[in-house]
Amino acid sequence: MNPSIIPLLLAVGALHASDDWVRLNNTHGWALNYPASWEAYVMQAPDSGRELSVRESDNVNFSGPKDCYERKERCGIFQISLDFVKANQQFDFAKYLDGETHNPGVISKEAGQLDGMPAYFIKLPEDQRLVIVKYKSSIFRISYGPNDHKPIDKTLDEIFNRMMSTITFKK
Repeated sequence: MNPSIIPLLLAVGALHASDDWVRLNNTHGWALNYPASWEAYVMQAPDSGRELSVRESDNVNFSGPKDCYERKERCGIFQISLDFVKANQQFDFAKYLDGETHNPGVISKEAGQLDGMPAYFIKLPEDQRLVIVKYKSSIFRISYGPNDHKPIDKTLDEIFNRMMSTITFKK
C-alpha cells in the first residue's frame, strides 16, 4: 500500500468513531486532537503544589468515552507524559530504549518517526501500545489501549490511530 495513503485512510476511518474533536496545545511542546466525548485530565499528588491544567501538565491522560464504565461500554485510555530523563548530544536514545523494552512482555518494537521526531513504536500484551519519542532535549512516552483487558475493537483502534496522527511538536 502506498504510505502516503495511510494517513488519509486513518482520518477517513476515524470519522465514524466521533464527529467532534478538541485540539489541546500543551506548554511542554506538543499538541493533539482528542474526541470531545472523552475526558482529558491530570493525575497529581495532593501535596505536589498547585493543581496543573491539562495544558500545563507534563503528564496528561485521556479516557473515554465519558461514562463508558457506567454504561458498560468499551473504554480506552491514552496518556502522554514527559520523561524527566533529559536528552542531550551524548544521550544514547537506543540505549534508553533497550532499558525501557527489556521487559519480556514486549511483543515488538519498531523504529520510526512521529511528526518528524525519532520514535519507537512498541506493542505490549493486551493490545497496549507504547510510543517513545525524542523531542529536542526531552523524551515523551505515549501509551494507549483498551482499559478492560479485552482485545481492541475497531472504534477504539480508529480513535487511537486518529489521536496519534494528530500529534505535533513545536519545531
